[in-house]
Amino acid sequence: MTDLTGLDKIAQEIHDHQPVQWQELPIYDEMDSDLKTTIFRVNALASLFFFSQRVLGHHRLSPKLHGYMCRELERDTLQDDRCLGFSANVVGTTV
Repeated sequence: MTDLTGLDKIAQEIHDHQPVQWQELPIYDEMDSDLKTTIFRVNALASLFFFSQRVLGHHRLSPKLHGYMCRELERDTLQDDRCLGFSANVVGTTV
């Protein structure tokens, strides 16, 4: 198998494990600065706890308590069906 670097390596790992919830993407020292910045941004957009702790600087957050609360607030999908302009009858859900 070919040696995967950068995002290819991370994408392959995620594909192999198929996590149920978002798992923080690792940032390695050997990555270039643009790739590190991209991964940092993706982590901040995907995880409310990561965003609160790393971007906003809330350093006193507990991973067990606050991490759990943040995961409960996160969505499983990227966009809510109501944002797409579908009515509840078309999608088959109640509002």
